[in-house]
Amino acid sequence: MTSALYVSAAMALLAVPGLLVGTALRLRGWFLIGCAPALTVGTAGVLGAWFGVLDIPWEPLPVAGGVAVVAGVAALAARTWRTTRREAPRTEHPYAWYHHAGIAGALGLAAVIGATAVWSGTERLQGVHQYWDAMFHANAIRY
Repeated sequence: MTSALYVSAAMALLAVPGLLVGTALRLRGWFLIGCAPALTVGTAGVLGAWFGVLDIPWEPLPVAGGVAVVAGVAALAARTWRTTRREAPRTEHPYAWYHHAGIAGALGLAAVIGATAVWSGTERLQGVHQYWDAMFHANAIRY
């Protein structure tokens, strides 16, 4: 596979679960797109903890099912929240093209800064990162 395909797959893995959970939470537009990576990381953290407790293997099908369960719980919570609170009146604030361009540029810049930090911090994705539980992962891979 080419590098572009690897990067595209990594972006999809970072965004798609968060997009599903965010959509279940009724997030929309740029807010949904901007929150998707954080929601993915949060979902993976919750699933990682529960999978460890329940002795579920961290494999694609169980993880996809776990994301579906988290999205279902999020949808239920959003529905319950919406029915228990009073709706505020909505006002229209249409975005012009330059608003969209500014938001897209800010999200793109944040993505580039994050990718650059990961790229340089892992020696072009070749080195083991030296934070969190790197020693455990290095030893688990080695032995």
